[in-house]
Amino acid sequence: MHSQVSELLNQLMSVARNGANPSKRLKASPGGLQEGTPVQLKEGTVVTLGPAGQRLPAPFGGKMKPQVAVQIPWVFSHEDPGVGGSGPLAWVMNLPCTLDSESYPLFYLYGHVPKDAILVQ
Repeated sequence: MHSQVSELLNQLMSVARNGANPSKRLKASPGGLQEGTPVQLKEGTVVTLGPAGQRLPAPFGGKMKPQVAVQIPWVFSHEDPGVGGSGPLAWVMNLPCTLDSESYPLFYLYGHVPKDAILVQ
């Protein structure tokens, strides 16, 4: 099933990039990354997670340890300027995955990291 979802996501991304309607194309960030681009995180990167859904707390207590974060398949969502001089933040979401005995559906894990912690695959 994971490969079917992955294939569907790849097809959707291809149509979005090459579609006839320019208003429906994926938006590029100022750094050149596009929404949905598969990314990896630099070693040692902590992901600050948001709530997993309406009325659900953030998984992993809101902070995903670096040892766990590098095992998750991530896609780039968007970036924002950050607050308090923290520098630009990159928002990432997970692709479907299993970690130990726990399964995480598409976009269940959503959070941010410093933009310079993103590596394009």
